Amino acid sequence: MFGDFKSDKDHKGKQGEVGTFIDTTASLKGDIVTEGNIRIDGKFHGNIISAKDVVVGEEGLIEGQITCETMVVYGMVKGNIKSAGLVEIMSTGKVFGDIEVQSISIKEGAVFEGKSIMKQQGVSEIE
Repeated sequence: MFGDFKSDKDHKGKQGEVGTFIDTTASLKGDIVTEGNIRIDGKFHGNIISAKDVVVGEEGLIEGQITCETMVVYGMVKGNIKSAGLVEIMSTGKVFGDIEVQSISIKEGAVFEGKSIMKQQGVSEIE
């Protein structure tokens, strides 16, 4: 996934993979709906209603609800995350909100304040 790069230098080499990019100088309010990938290094206040892969860079901030396939957090998220796949909170990452996910990875040094609900594919809920 394109979330393995941290610097602008690395971003330029992978630009073709990022459909939407909010850099460190930008602040955006509103909602985003996309079938592509998103990288946020600036400030985003709103909901990501649909996205493929979402990366929050070390200086990035999202305040809102997120629905995506996968997510990597190097920066900060204040809101709930709903992911069909993996959510990774890296050592510099902070998540304040609930996570509904199939798989989660929290690195040493990361901050996660909320609850996690892990859904397994092909397993129905017991009534």
